[in-house]
Amino acid sequence: MMRMSGEAVIRPGAARAYIDRQGENWDRHARHELHKLRTIMRALDLHAGQRVLDVACGTGVLFPWLLSRDPQLLMGIDISEAMTEKARAMHQDRRLRVVTADYFNMEAGNFDRIIVYNAYTCFPDREKFVQKTLRLLMPGGRFVVAHNAGRESVNAAPEVWGCGVPLQSADEECGWFEPFFDVDVLIDNKDLYLISGVKH
Repeated sequence: MMRMSGEAVIRPGAARAYIDRQGENWDRHARHELHKLRTIMRALDLHAGQRVLDVACGTGVLFPWLLSRDPQLLMGIDISEAMTEKARAMHQDRRLRVVTADYFNMEAGNFDRIIVYNAYTCFPDREKFVQKTLRLLMPGGRFVVAHNAGRESVNAAPEVWGCGVPLQSADEECGWFEPFFDVDVLIDNKDLYLISGVKH
C-alpha cells in the first residue's frame, strides 16, 4: 500500500498563511451541498450527550449540523485567528467552544467523535495526524475525514499545493488508520471523499 507523509513538500506556516489570507472571503466562495453534508453526518453518527471535536473548523460551517445532535460539548479548533474570530461571531451556544490552536498541540482529549471537513490535505504528516487522533478519541470513538468534492477536484485546489499533499485513493489513505481503527466507511467518487472508522 502506497503511503506518503509529504513532509518534504510542506512550507512552514503555509497552511496558516493561506487560510488567514482567505478568511475574509472563505464562506463567500465555499459550496456545501446539503445531500453531501447529510452523508457526512450519517457517517459521523453523533449522538446526544457526546463530545465532538471539529478539527480545522474554519468559520464553523458544520456547527449548526453538529449542535443539532445535542452534544455535551462541541469544540472547534483552527490555526487561523481570522477563521476562529469569525466562527465565534457567527455562532453562540453554551455547548460550543472555539479555540485558536494547532491540532498537534492539543493535550486533553476524551472525545467521542472527531471530524475533519475539507482540511485533511492540510495535514501532510499522515502518521502524526492518525496518532494524535488516536490519543484524543475515547475507546469506541469515531473519526471522519471528509471532503465535499472528489479527489481530483480536491487535488487541483490551491490549498493542497499551498499547505499540504494530494489525496491518495481512500483505499490507500485508510492504510494509515487501519492498524488502530475499524475503518467501516469509504467513499471515493467524483462528488465526495470520506473515510470513517471506530477506535479499537
